[in-house]
Amino acid sequence: FSTNFGRDIEYYTGIVFEIYNSSKKEIARGGRYDGLLKSLGSKKNISAVGAAINLNNLKT
Repeated sequence: FSTNFGRDIEYYTGIVFEIYNSSKKEIARGGRYDGLLKSLGSKKNISAVGAAINLNNLKT
């Protein structure tokens, strides 16, 4: 487990994560963003969490 994090993306407002396999390849990343949808035109402030999974790196 490492608390280092190299990406600084402004729309994330809470936890941000990256998950790596044993070969040090990234298999998933994501985070929490509370104000993003409102800044894109939503009338409500909607909290959300998103993630992306790199299926190609799930293979070892």
